[in-house]
Amino acid sequence: MKKAMVLTVGTGTRPDSDIVSPLKKSITNSQPQRICFLVSSVSEPNARRIIEDLEVPQENATLVRLEDPDDVDRVCEQALEAFHRLRQEGYQPDEIDADFTSGTKAMSAGLALAAAAIECRHLKYISGRRETGVVVPGTEQFRIIAPVQLLAWRKLEMAREFLRHLHYGAASQVIESLPHSALSTHHRCLAKSIGALARAYDAWDKFAHDKFIGEYKQAAADLPELAPFRVSDGTGQRVVAMGKAEQEQRLTEDLLADLYNNAVRRGKEGKYDDQVARLYRLVEMVAQYELAEHYGIRNTSDVRLDDLQVTTEVRQWLEAKRDPINKKIRLGLRDSYALLRQLGAPLGTSFEQDTQLDSALQHRNQSILAHGVRPVRQERAQRLTEAVQALAVQVIPKFEQRAHELQFPWLK
Repeated sequence: MKKAMVLTVGTGTRPDSDIVSPLKKSITNSQPQRICFLVSSVSEPNARRIIEDLEVPQENATLVRLEDPDDVDRVCEQALEAFHRLRQEGYQPDEIDADFTSGTKAMSAGLALAAAAIECRHLKYISGRRETGVVVPGTEQFRIIAPVQLLAWRKLEMAREFLRHLHYGAASQVIESLPHSALSTHHRCLAKSIGALARAYDAWDKFAHDKFIGEYKQAAADLPELAPFRVSDGTGQRVVAMGKAEQEQRLTEDLLADLYNNAVRRGKEGKYDDQVARLYRLVEMVAQYELAEHYGIRNTSDVRLDDLQVTTEVRQWLEAKRDPINKKIRLGLRDSYALLRQLGAPLGTSFEQDTQLDSALQHRNQSILAHGVRPVRQERAQRLTEAVQALAVQVIPKFEQRAHELQFPWLK
């Protein structure tokens, strides 16, 4: 395996100490084919001694003269430039070691920060038994740090933020990219739990309610970092119940509230056409729920007249809707509300008289996800959201409370 190395070169801690010897040991230990020395104007001679003593070919050694060895930010920038050059030469991060044993504090910190940022193979430094502040020759030991352990928290926090913003796939990819074997026990548990939560909420957001609880239970419930993503036992049971209702093709009040919440989440993502498409379906579902609960019409795609107790006028109106080919009576959104009005349901009259809702639905029809080519603007989506909520409240009196209870916990 080819290797490269970046190391800081200092002058030593005192006149009678020699930093060259331990750095030569570090290089010999790593056996790099390519070496980059970060030096100051006063430490450059030490780097040239190392190159000469180890007989490093000129083309394999680079001296980077630091502009200010006491400026951490500038040292980090120049170190990152050195790593970038090595990357251009074909060295991958896991083929590069970084040694920050010597140099000013700013040099060591700058190199360590840069090495961690690019996730290099190893961060190294030399320690040993000290006498009067100097490592005694012959007692040197290599201390190796895997940057992945240093970066684990940052990546896990990144995955949590992706989850917060409903980017389930991105959260899962971050978790999968972590070398789990190199993580601490706590970080492994946290990573596994975030991955499970990403799958769980992704399933819920795609209406796969039956899959939610199985994935959710794989997350550790007691990790404080995951507190924002916890649902109560009652909420979990309600999600399971929604899954059963879907399998039975039965509308429930929770399913209506859940679709409303789903639309709101699409709005939070800026996906207003998706938001409006869901709200349109919810308007249709509100009518279907009312027809099923109070009038026994459980399938508006195949209305059975034999099962209905309606007036002759309503029966004739329904018969006129029968498809001449498949012989089924199928009611669309507006027909469902028209039927409710004829049946004397206040919801039907309310829909017919709601000019704001009608206007919002007309704009939905012009959406690129419906029958037009115009993208829906945020204001239009918000107006439809408010109108649909007002409509749903007429059927489900505590609709707002129900929606709040079923919204993803960190979005409440």
